[in-house]
Amino acid sequence: MNSTNCETPKWTSNKNLEGHYRKRVEDQRGCFESAIKVPVPMSIEEYDERRKKVCRDPDMIYRCNQWNHRDKSWYGSKLYKVDKDLILVILNPDGDKVITCYHKHPSTMRCPGGSKEEQPGANLLELRRDLENLWMTTPDVKKLKFIKPRS
Repeated sequence: MNSTNCETPKWTSNKNLEGHYRKRVEDQRGCFESAIKVPVPMSIEEYDERRKKVCRDPDMIYRCNQWNHRDKSWYGSKLYKVDKDLILVILNPDGDKVITCYHKHPSTMRCPGGSKEEQPGANLLELRRDLENLWMTTPDVKKLKFIKPRS
């Protein structure tokens, strides 16, 4: 499957969906909800519906390999889809399996109640600059390629 395919990728398992949902509503309470403007806690249906929306109509798509500091190893190449609210879906290289979905924070934004106000679109540009900076100045990102919008 290529990254422009209209099919919506599936989670690797229902257990994976449930685990990532629980992490968003328990460990990161209010962050994802604030980004998508729903009451806390969001339902698993709201979480998965937003994931599907990002997969169908992302504002940014890119590929890269990233360093895993916890395990001290490289994650393999992944496909990343992001919308203007910085909801990020990470997919396997073929783009047909969902690995995770969360609210991404550029270097100057934290959530909820962060010091920087969300600015849809502007935050997407900041995320791109952060990625390009990581790619050029650190060994943490390799093989960065923007698919949408193109470089």
